[in-house]
Order: sequence, then C-alpha cells, then structure tokens
Amino acid sequence: MSNSRPSAVCYVRSDEWRDLREMQIAAIHTYARENHISHLETFEDVNDDGAPSLCTALTFAKQRRVDFFILWRLDRAGECGRSIEKVVEMASDLCASEVRFVCLQDHLDSEQSAKVFLRFLVQAVAHAARLIKGERVSHALKTARALGEPVGRPSSRDDEQILELRRQGHSLREIALQTGVSIWAVQRAIKRWADAQDEGPNAAR
Repeated sequence: MSNSRPSAVCYVRSDEWRDLREMQIAAIHTYARENHISHLETFEDVNDDGAPSLCTALTFAKQRRVDFFILWRLDRAGECGRSIEKVVEMASDLCASEVRFVCLQDHLDSEQSAKVFLRFLVQAVAHAARLIKGERVSHALKTARALGEPVGRPSSRDDEQILELRRQGHSLREIALQTGVSIWAVQRAIKRWADAQDEGPNAAR
C-alpha cells in the first residue's frame, strides 16, 4: 500500500447537536493515534437515516485502499445498525477485503473471536435500535410542535372537551379527530375521569 493512500476510513453521522459530531470525531482520532493510523478518510452524513455516504465509505474501503473501517457507534449507521444480519454482512464483506471493522462505543472488532464479536453485536444492535427509535420520536415531536400540533398529555381543558363529546355519544375515534389527540389519549382522559369518580365516594368514607 502506497503512502499516498489512506490507511483508514471512518464514517460519521451527525445531527443538530454539534457536540455529538465532535464527540465522534475525537474518539475516532484518539483510536487512530493509539493504533498508529497515519491518515483518515472521513465520510459523513448529516441527519439522514438513509446514510448514503455510508455506502460510499464501504465501497471505498472494500477496494482495499485502507486497513481499517471505523464507526463510533452502530446507531450512526442508520437502519444498517439495527440489524444483526446487516452488521454481520458488513463486517464479513470488509474482512473479505482485508479491512478491519471497528465500532468503538460498542466494543466491536472483527479481530475478536466470533463468539465475543457476536455477544457484543447482539447488545449493540439492541442498543442502536433504541437510540434510533428515540431519535425518530424526538424528530416527530419537533415537527409536530413546528406545525402547531398538540404534543403530549391533553390538558384539563382537553379532558373536559373529550368528556363532553363522549356524553354526546361520539365514538373514541370521532373524539380523537375532533380534539386532535390520539385515541389512546381519549381513553386515558375518560379513565382519569372514571378514577376520580371512584375516589370521590371512597374519600368521603
């Protein structure tokens, strides 16, 4: 391998939190120094679940231009990071091209024994799935707020409207559509009212 070619590829996916990007970069550079990696070729996506640059980075690495492929954490790989099969396929393809796959936060290293690698992988994929789901919920909440849509538990005023519509004989679905909340929220409001009615007589005893 000539000195003009990079010895490692790293993939970074960032979002609106700049600190998270800097954290990834710092950890990867620390690993590179500790492992005497002379140069990093960085591929990056910004707030994109599709991770298009990840595909480019993997193709680049598999052309045997590098010795390492480095991720900070599996959830940074988007949907790929949530599937054991896809991660195993990614690591196997890299190994077939004589590229070492490393995921820093999840303690994954293709030079580990298969048993150790799979044990860490199962834990990492489950963790990545939770993190990605959390990101999506956060994004959905921000979008809803930006559009002026109601978010979170209905207010007491919403509860009163829900109860009044229920007294008028409307279905849960109709109430949800009219009040702009979920059917689950409608059910909870009705349950809160029923619980309060039960507690009233008990409190008087």
